[in-house]
Amino acid sequence: MSQPKFIELLSETDKKEYNNLRSTLSSNAVRNRRGKRLEAFSEVLTAIKNFCIKGDSDDWKRCLVCGVCWLPEGIAINNRQFQVLIDKCKSSINGSLQKMGYGTIQSRQESIKLLSEHIPFLATNYQEAREWSVRQFISVTPEPSVQTKQYKLIPHAFTPTPQPAVKANDQFYDPYDEYLTNTHHNQEETKFDYSADFNDFQIDTSYNPFNEYDSYSLEQTFTGATNSTA
Repeated sequence: MSQPKFIELLSETDKKEYNNLRSTLSSNAVRNRRGKRLEAFSEVLTAIKNFCIKGDSDDWKRCLVCGVCWLPEGIAINNRQFQVLIDKCKSSINGSLQKMGYGTIQSRQESIKLLSEHIPFLATNYQEAREWSVRQFISVTPEPSVQTKQYKLIPHAFTPTPQPAVKANDQFYDPYDEYLTNTHHNQEETKFDYSADFNDFQIDTSYNPFNEYDSYSLEQTFTGATNSTA
């Protein structure tokens, strides 16, 4: 495991504590907190601050080795040193800081002045000071909200089944004709039996069909027929 720059400035107690902190922050339990990256990064910064800022004369040394320094209105980061401690890439670190609401100060002179007030070693080491970037707290960038899709049922009008067009020269189709044709073929034709016996056939000579009507109906029938003829 490679050691960060200026580790020799720390006391033996701080060296041991630094290595323990580094092992904890680079563990899978901390690095693989999917869905809570911003929350995890904030907890990482808190853990590092508890190690660095103890209120003694060695605070700036621990900040120099860890690559992070807390300012009154922002934070300063040395990505090379910070990456060694938390085992994160530069883009991941910058993205997390941006989501927390930290914006980069463009003025290099102003950045070095702020750093020198908290880390005296950088006041006389300009090249080392260039490795640091000062970020000022601006505003918190909200997490993008996941929009839920809403579906709306749209009624569709009933579309009738298209019927074939009837041309002028087409014959009119009558299903009754088909029924008669099938009946004619399916049923045997009944032929007249000329050998039938008609000996029992008798004619009633006394039968008069007009007897079925009363005299008034017959009178009205023949009277109406006569009038219509006239």
